[in-house]
Amino acid sequence: RDDISPPEDHSLKLADALKVAGALVRLVPLEGAPHFWYMEGEVDEGNPYNVLMGKRLLTFLRSTAKW
Repeated sequence: RDDISPPEDHSLKLADALKVAGALVRLVPLEGAPHFWYMEGEVDEGNPYNVLMGKRLLTFLRSTAKW
């Protein structure tokens, strides 16, 4: 539901450009999510987008950025 920056106009093009530049890219579509999905409540309030992406993001950061 991203009415600010539709994926085909931004996310997909950015992901392709990053791949061409040699970056590790993991595109994770969030069906039905608004543009500012991360502001839709706190993780412990059950925001399904934060619950899903929070775990994935932490795993990604720990494995690639040694965070």
